[in-house]
Amino acid sequence: MWGVFLLDFILVLTGTFIGGGFASGREIGTYFLNYGGKALFGMVLFSVLFFAICFKVCCICRAENINEESDFYNKVFGKKGGEMVFLLTAWFSFMVLCSMLSAMSELGEYCTDIDGIVLRAVFSVAFYIVLIKGISGVKAVNYVLVPVLMAGFLCGGKYFWNGSFSADVSEKTLWSGCIVSSIIYTCYNIITVVPALVVLRQKKGRAVDFAACLIASAVLFVCAFCVSVIICGNFNENMSFSIPVIKAVEGCSYIIKAVMALSVFSAMATTAAAAGCWVTNFFREASRRVKTGAVVLAAFLMSFIDFSVFVDKFYFVFGAAALFEAVKILKY
Repeated sequence: MWGVFLLDFILVLTGTFIGGGFASGREIGTYFLNYGGKALFGMVLFSVLFFAICFKVCCICRAENINEESDFYNKVFGKKGGEMVFLLTAWFSFMVLCSMLSAMSELGEYCTDIDGIVLRAVFSVAFYIVLIKGISGVKAVNYVLVPVLMAGFLCGGKYFWNGSFSADVSEKTLWSGCIVSSIIYTCYNIITVVPALVVLRQKKGRAVDFAACLIASAVLFVCAFCVSVIICGNFNENMSFSIPVIKAVEGCSYIIKAVMALSVFSAMATTAAAAGCWVTNFFREASRRVKTGAVVLAAFLMSFIDFSVFVDKFYFVFGAAALFEAVKILKY
Protein backbone atom coordinates (compact mmCIF):
# COMPACT_ATOMS: atom_id res chain seq x y z
CA MET A 1 0.00 0.00 0.00
CA TRP A 2 2.80 2.40 0.86
CA GLY A 3 4.24 1.81 -2.64
CA VAL A 4 1.05 3.19 -4.22
CA PHE A 5 1.17 6.18 -1.88
CA LEU A 6 4.83 6.77 -2.74
CA LEU A 7 4.02 6.76 -6.45
CA ASP A 8 1.09 9.16 -5.88
CA PHE A 9 3.32 11.45 -3.88
CA ILE A 10 6.21 11.50 -6.38
CA LEU A 11 4.05 11.93 -9.48
CA VAL A 12 1.87 14.74 -8.11
CA LEU A 13 4.81 16.51 -6.46
CA THR A 14 6.85 16.33 -9.67
CA GLY A 15 3.92 17.28 -11.88
CA THR A 16 3.07 20.25 -9.66
CA PHE A 17 6.62 21.61 -9.88
CA ILE A 18 7.43 20.92 -13.54
CA GLY A 19 5.15 23.39 -15.25
CA GLY A 20 5.25 25.33 -18.46
CA GLY A 21 8.02 27.63 -17.27
CA PHE A 22 10.26 24.70 -16.35
CA ALA A 23 9.42 22.45 -19.29
CA SER A 24 9.51 25.19 -21.90
CA GLY A 25 13.04 26.12 -20.82
CA ARG A 26 11.92 29.66 -20.00
CA GLU A 27 12.61 29.35 -16.26
CA ILE A 28 15.68 27.13 -16.68
CA GLY A 29 17.23 29.69 -19.01
CA THR A 30 16.26 32.72 -16.91
CA TYR A 31 17.18 31.39 -13.47
CA PHE A 32 20.10 29.05 -14.26
CA LEU A 33 21.62 29.13 -17.75
CA ASN A 34 21.90 32.92 -17.66
CA TYR A 35 24.77 32.28 -15.20
CA GLY A 36 26.80 30.25 -17.69
CA GLY A 37 29.08 27.69 -16.08
CA LYS A 38 27.48 28.29 -12.68
CA ALA A 39 24.17 26.86 -13.91
CA LEU A 40 24.90 23.32 -12.73
CA PHE A 41 25.63 24.55 -9.21
CA GLY A 42 22.38 26.52 -9.25
CA MET A 43 20.39 23.43 -10.19
CA VAL A 44 22.05 21.38 -7.44
CA LEU A 45 21.26 24.14 -4.93
CA PHE A 46 17.62 24.32 -5.99
CA SER A 47 17.26 20.52 -5.74
CA VAL A 48 18.74 20.47 -2.23
CA LEU A 49 16.53 23.36 -1.09
CA PHE A 50 13.48 21.71 -2.62
CA PHE A 51 14.17 18.49 -0.71
CA ALA A 52 14.85 20.32 2.56
CA ILE A 53 11.67 22.40 2.45
CA CYS A 54 9.44 19.54 1.29
CA PHE A 55 10.69 17.14 3.94
CA LYS A 56 10.35 19.80 6.63
CA VAL A 57 6.71 20.38 5.61
CA CYS A 58 6.09 16.64 5.93
CA CYS A 59 7.74 16.60 9.36
CA ILE A 60 5.60 19.50 10.58
CA CYS A 61 2.41 17.82 9.33
CA ARG A 62 3.33 14.56 11.02
CA ALA A 63 4.31 16.19 14.33
CA GLU A 64 1.23 18.44 14.47
CA ASN A 65 -1.23 15.94 12.91
CA ILE A 66 -2.11 18.36 10.08
CA ASN A 67 -4.14 17.27 7.04
CA GLU A 68 -5.55 20.56 5.69
CA GLU A 69 -3.72 23.44 4.00
CA SER A 70 -5.35 26.12 6.17
CA ASP A 71 -4.39 24.24 9.35
CA PHE A 72 -0.77 24.09 8.18
CA TYR A 73 -0.59 27.81 7.43
CA ASN A 74 -2.25 28.76 10.73
CA LYS A 75 0.09 26.52 12.70
CA VAL A 76 3.30 27.74 11.09
CA PHE A 77 2.45 31.42 10.55
CA GLY A 78 -0.21 32.09 13.20
CA LYS A 79 -3.83 32.90 12.44
CA LYS A 80 -3.33 36.28 10.72
CA GLY A 81 -0.09 35.27 9.04
CA GLY A 82 -1.63 31.97 7.99
CA GLU A 83 -4.54 33.73 6.33
CA MET A 84 -2.14 35.96 4.40
CA VAL A 85 0.02 33.03 3.24
CA PHE A 86 -3.07 31.03 2.27
CA LEU A 87 -4.22 34.05 0.21
CA LEU A 88 -0.73 34.35 -1.35
CA THR A 89 -0.91 30.66 -2.30
CA ALA A 90 -4.33 31.10 -3.85
CA TRP A 91 -3.31 34.13 -5.91
CA PHE A 92 -0.08 32.54 -7.12
CA SER A 93 -1.90 29.31 -7.95
CA PHE A 94 -4.37 31.36 -9.97
CA MET A 95 -1.48 33.06 -11.82
CA VAL A 96 0.04 29.64 -12.54
CA LEU A 97 -3.28 28.36 -13.90
CA CYS A 98 -3.56 31.44 -16.15
CA SER A 99 0.03 31.16 -17.37
CA MET A 100 -0.33 27.44 -18.14
CA LEU A 101 -3.49 28.10 -20.17
CA SER A 102 -1.59 30.83 -22.03
CA ALA A 103 1.44 28.60 -22.63
CA MET A 104 -0.62 25.60 -23.77
CA SER A 105 -2.46 27.81 -26.23
CA GLU A 106 0.77 29.33 -27.57
CA LEU A 107 2.20 25.85 -28.01
CA GLY A 108 -1.00 24.67 -29.69
CA GLU A 109 -1.01 27.62 -32.09
CA TYR A 110 2.65 26.96 -32.97
CA CYS A 111 2.09 23.26 -33.64
CA THR A 112 -1.33 23.47 -35.35
CA ASP A 113 -3.47 25.87 -37.36
CA ILE A 114 -6.12 26.11 -34.62
CA ASP A 115 -6.98 29.61 -33.41
CA GLY A 116 -5.72 30.54 -29.93
CA ILE A 117 -9.18 31.52 -28.68
CA VAL A 118 -10.53 28.09 -29.58
CA LEU A 119 -7.60 26.37 -27.87
CA ARG A 120 -8.03 28.44 -24.70
CA ALA A 121 -11.73 27.59 -24.62
CA VAL A 122 -11.13 23.86 -25.11
CA PHE A 123 -8.38 23.70 -22.49
CA SER A 124 -10.50 25.68 -20.03
CA VAL A 125 -13.37 23.22 -20.37
CA ALA A 126 -10.96 20.31 -19.90
CA PHE A 127 -9.56 21.84 -16.71
CA TYR A 128 -13.05 22.53 -15.42
CA ILE A 129 -13.82 18.81 -15.75
CA VAL A 130 -10.59 17.91 -13.92
CA LEU A 131 -11.03 20.49 -11.15
CA ILE A 132 -14.57 19.53 -10.19
CA LYS A 133 -13.12 16.09 -9.36
CA GLY A 134 -10.62 17.69 -6.93
CA ILE A 135 -7.44 15.87 -5.91
CA SER A 136 -8.58 12.64 -7.60
CA GLY A 137 -8.67 14.53 -10.90
CA VAL A 138 -5.18 15.92 -10.28
CA LYS A 139 -3.85 12.43 -9.52
CA ALA A 140 -5.40 11.04 -12.71
CA VAL A 141 -3.78 13.75 -14.84
CA ASN A 142 -0.38 13.21 -13.22
CA TYR A 143 -0.49 9.41 -13.53
CA VAL A 144 -0.94 9.75 -17.28
CA LEU A 145 1.22 12.77 -18.10
CA VAL A 146 4.19 12.84 -15.68
CA PRO A 147 5.74 9.63 -17.14
CA VAL A 148 5.24 11.15 -20.61
CA LEU A 149 7.02 14.39 -19.76
CA MET A 150 9.88 12.62 -17.94
CA ALA A 151 10.47 10.23 -20.84
CA GLY A 152 10.39 13.11 -23.30
CA PHE A 153 12.97 15.18 -21.43
CA LEU A 154 15.29 12.20 -21.07
CA CYS A 155 14.95 11.50 -24.78
CA GLY A 156 15.60 15.15 -25.67
CA GLY A 157 18.55 15.41 -23.29
CA LYS A 158 20.15 12.29 -24.74
CA TYR A 159 19.54 13.51 -28.30
CA PHE A 160 21.19 16.91 -27.70
CA TRP A 161 23.97 15.82 -25.33
CA ASN A 162 27.41 16.26 -26.89
CA GLY A 163 29.56 15.88 -23.81
CA SER A 164 29.54 19.58 -22.87
CA PHE A 165 27.25 21.79 -20.88
CA SER A 166 27.66 25.49 -21.53
CA ALA A 167 25.34 28.27 -22.60
CA ASP A 168 26.61 31.10 -24.77
CA VAL A 169 26.49 33.80 -22.10
CA SER A 170 28.98 35.95 -20.23
CA GLU A 171 31.00 34.12 -17.58
CA LYS A 172 31.40 37.35 -15.60
CA THR A 173 28.16 36.80 -13.71
CA LEU A 174 28.51 36.75 -9.92
CA TRP A 175 28.12 33.66 -7.76
CA SER A 176 25.87 35.69 -5.48
CA GLY A 177 23.49 36.29 -8.40
CA CYS A 178 23.39 32.59 -9.20
CA ILE A 179 22.65 31.70 -5.56
CA VAL A 180 19.91 34.32 -5.16
CA SER A 181 18.35 33.29 -8.46
CA SER A 182 18.26 29.62 -7.40
CA ILE A 183 16.68 30.49 -4.05
CA ILE A 184 14.03 32.72 -5.63
CA TYR A 185 13.22 30.02 -8.17
CA THR A 186 12.82 27.36 -5.48
CA CYS A 187 10.70 29.59 -3.27
CA TYR A 188 8.07 30.63 -5.77
CA ASN A 189 7.59 27.03 -6.84
CA ILE A 190 7.29 25.95 -3.20
CA ILE A 191 4.14 28.10 -2.95
CA THR A 192 2.16 25.57 -4.99
CA VAL A 193 4.05 22.53 -3.72
CA VAL A 194 3.15 23.02 -0.04
CA PRO A 195 -0.58 22.28 -0.55
CA ALA A 196 0.35 19.10 -2.44
CA LEU A 197 2.56 17.97 0.43
CA VAL A 198 -0.11 18.63 3.06
CA VAL A 199 -2.87 16.90 1.11
CA LEU A 200 -0.88 13.90 -0.13
CA ARG A 201 1.25 12.72 2.78
CA GLN A 202 -1.74 11.06 4.52
CA LYS A 203 -0.04 10.28 7.84
CA LYS A 204 2.61 7.99 6.37
CA GLY A 205 5.89 7.35 8.15
CA ARG A 206 9.02 9.49 8.19
CA ALA A 207 10.92 7.05 5.95
CA VAL A 208 8.26 7.19 3.24
CA ASP A 209 8.16 11.01 3.39
CA PHE A 210 11.94 11.13 3.16
CA ALA A 211 12.06 8.75 0.19
CA ALA A 212 9.28 10.58 -1.70
CA CYS A 213 10.88 14.01 -1.25
CA LEU A 214 14.36 12.70 -2.14
CA ILE A 215 13.20 10.90 -5.29
CA ALA A 216 11.12 13.88 -6.42
CA SER A 217 14.15 16.18 -5.92
CA ALA A 218 16.36 13.84 -7.95
CA VAL A 219 13.77 13.65 -10.75
CA LEU A 220 13.54 17.46 -10.86
CA PHE A 221 17.33 17.80 -11.08
CA VAL A 222 17.58 15.30 -13.94
CA CYS A 223 14.73 16.97 -15.83
CA ALA A 224 16.25 20.44 -15.30
CA PHE A 225 19.59 19.20 -16.58
CA CYS A 226 17.98 17.64 -19.67
CA VAL A 227 16.06 20.83 -20.47
CA SER A 228 19.31 22.80 -20.04
CA VAL A 229 21.13 20.52 -22.47
CA ILE A 230 18.36 21.00 -25.04
CA ILE A 231 18.33 24.82 -24.98
CA CYS A 232 21.96 25.71 -24.15
CA GLY A 233 23.04 25.51 -27.79
CA ASN A 234 22.12 28.80 -29.55
CA PHE A 235 20.96 29.92 -26.11
CA ASN A 236 20.20 33.56 -26.85
CA GLU A 237 18.28 32.72 -30.01
CA ASN A 238 16.27 30.03 -28.21
CA MET A 239 15.46 32.37 -25.32
CA SER A 240 14.11 34.99 -27.73
CA PHE A 241 11.24 32.59 -28.40
CA SER A 242 8.42 32.28 -25.85
CA ILE A 243 8.95 28.50 -25.58
CA PRO A 244 12.75 27.98 -25.93
CA VAL A 245 12.62 24.16 -26.02
CA ILE A 246 10.38 24.24 -29.10
CA LYS A 247 12.69 26.75 -30.76
CA ALA A 248 15.69 24.51 -29.99
CA VAL A 249 14.18 21.51 -31.80
CA GLU A 250 13.00 23.57 -34.79
CA GLY A 251 15.48 21.96 -37.18
CA CYS A 252 15.10 18.41 -35.83
CA SER A 253 13.14 15.48 -37.17
CA TYR A 254 9.36 15.33 -36.88
CA ILE A 255 9.64 12.65 -34.18
CA ILE A 256 11.87 14.77 -31.92
CA LYS A 257 9.61 17.79 -32.43
CA ALA A 258 6.53 15.75 -31.56
CA VAL A 259 8.15 14.19 -28.48
CA MET A 260 9.27 17.53 -27.08
CA ALA A 261 5.96 19.25 -27.85
CA LEU A 262 4.08 16.45 -26.07
CA SER A 263 6.44 16.60 -23.08
CA VAL A 264 6.12 20.37 -22.71
CA PHE A 265 2.34 20.20 -23.12
CA SER A 266 2.14 17.43 -20.49
CA ALA A 267 4.14 19.51 -18.01
CA MET A 268 1.89 22.50 -18.55
CA ALA A 269 -1.25 20.40 -18.04
CA THR A 270 -0.09 18.74 -14.80
CA THR A 271 0.88 22.02 -13.18
CA ALA A 272 -2.30 23.76 -14.32
CA ALA A 273 -4.38 20.95 -12.82
CA ALA A 274 -2.56 21.16 -9.47
CA ALA A 275 -2.62 24.97 -9.30
CA GLY A 276 -6.29 25.03 -10.24
CA CYS A 277 -7.05 22.52 -7.49
CA TRP A 278 -5.33 24.63 -4.82
CA VAL A 279 -7.04 27.89 -5.82
CA THR A 280 -10.49 26.27 -5.96
CA ASN A 281 -9.84 24.68 -2.55
CA PHE A 282 -9.11 28.15 -1.20
CA PHE A 283 -12.36 29.57 -2.52
CA ARG A 284 -14.33 26.62 -1.20
CA GLU A 285 -13.09 27.50 2.28
CA ALA A 286 -13.19 31.29 1.91
CA SER A 287 -16.47 31.71 0.06
CA ARG A 288 -19.03 29.08 -0.87
CA ARG A 289 -20.41 31.49 -3.48
CA VAL A 290 -17.30 31.31 -5.69
CA LYS A 291 -17.62 28.25 -7.92
CA THR A 292 -15.02 26.31 -9.91
CA GLY A 293 -16.53 27.58 -13.16
CA ALA A 294 -15.94 31.20 -12.13
CA VAL A 295 -12.26 30.46 -11.37
CA VAL A 296 -11.75 28.76 -14.73
CA LEU A 297 -13.54 31.57 -16.60
CA ALA A 298 -11.33 34.19 -14.93
CA ALA A 299 -8.24 32.14 -15.82
CA PHE A 300 -9.45 31.90 -19.42
CA LEU A 301 -9.67 35.70 -19.65
CA MET A 302 -6.25 36.21 -18.02
CA SER A 303 -4.63 33.61 -20.30
CA PHE A 304 -4.55 36.14 -23.15
CA ILE A 305 -1.51 37.71 -21.43
CA ASP A 306 1.66 36.39 -23.08
CA PHE A 307 3.17 33.39 -21.26
CA SER A 308 6.66 34.92 -21.05
CA VAL A 309 5.25 37.92 -19.15
CA PHE A 310 4.08 35.63 -16.34
CA VAL A 311 7.46 33.88 -16.06
CA ASP A 312 9.74 36.89 -16.47
CA LYS A 313 7.70 39.44 -14.46
CA PHE A 314 4.99 38.07 -12.17
CA TYR A 315 6.74 34.91 -10.96
CA PHE A 316 9.77 36.77 -9.62
CA VAL A 317 7.56 39.03 -7.48
CA PHE A 318 5.86 36.02 -5.91
CA GLY A 319 9.25 34.34 -5.45
CA ALA A 320 10.55 37.28 -3.43
CA ALA A 321 7.42 37.19 -1.27
CA ALA A 322 7.76 33.41 -0.82
CA LEU A 323 11.21 33.80 0.75
CA PHE A 324 9.40 34.60 3.99
CA GLU A 325 7.34 31.42 3.68
CA ALA A 326 10.38 29.21 3.03
CA VAL A 327 12.43 30.68 5.89
CA LYS A 328 9.52 30.38 8.31
CA ILE A 329 8.96 26.72 7.38
CA LEU A 330 12.65 25.81 7.75
CA LYS A 331 12.90 27.58 11.12
CA TYR A 332 9.70 26.05 12.56
